Amino acid sequence: MISTNASPEIIDSAYKALEKKYTGQLNDVEDQAEADQLNELLDNIKTAYTILANPESRKDHDERLENLKRGL
Repeated sequence: MISTNASPEIIDSAYKALEKKYTGQLNDVEDQAEADQLNELLDNIKTAYTILANPESRKDHDERLENLKRGL
């Protein structure tokens, strides 16, 4: 998890580290169900990165999170 005020460099670094970690694990998987779970996780990581790397979509995301915290 990264801070809501994380810089673009931190977001890039976190994304690359997670992608490397879980892509590497795919090479060691023998079970298709586990491979499917890892692929789904990688897709979620890519989606999160796409949102957070774009200033406009990140602003929308942060506003939605704030509204959830306030119960709106």
